[in-house]
Amino acid sequence: SVPKPRRSSSVDRRSTSIGAGIPPSYPLLSLSHDARRGRDCRPGGSRSRVRVSAISVAVIIGFTVLFWPKNPDWKISKLDMDANKFIAIMTGGGDVTERLPISADVDFYNPNLVGTSVKSGNFKVYYGEEMMAWGVASPATVGPRSSSTIHADVTVGLNKELAARHLRWAAEA
Repeated sequence: SVPKPRRSSSVDRRSTSIGAGIPPSYPLLSLSHDARRGRDCRPGGSRSRVRVSAISVAVIIGFTVLFWPKNPDWKISKLDMDANKFIAIMTGGGDVTERLPISADVDFYNPNLVGTSVKSGNFKVYYGEEMMAWGVASPATVGPRSSSTIHADVTVGLNKELAARHLRWAAEA
């Protein structure tokens, strides 16, 4: 009878892959495929790529929902002007081409998770193609989910044609 070869106790008997009969501690022949479970065990395997992709998509969607810009709320809290001059212009007792200065305070609420700061700035108000007012807004800082007051000085200047289109008495004169 032919003697059977002896197997070493350090040999991995469960392995059915190429490295059968070589001790599992031998570093050059470590295999990344687990034949017993039928799956890829490498750190960059397909399952980990799917997990990383799913987490990345979830993070992007989360940031988009959290930081999507929301419309601010605002209201005029104070309006100062020469009331007599305003009444005279609106009722036909004054010169429509005379400048009317207006001072306004606007309460501003920022519902977003990101705050902002703005410098002083000039602005113009147009009706159609014609400028009917201009002004200067004060600098302001509004934090995330907070309120601030912005001050603006506006000068309204109408010409006779623009006034005629908007003021009933001016059209008749």
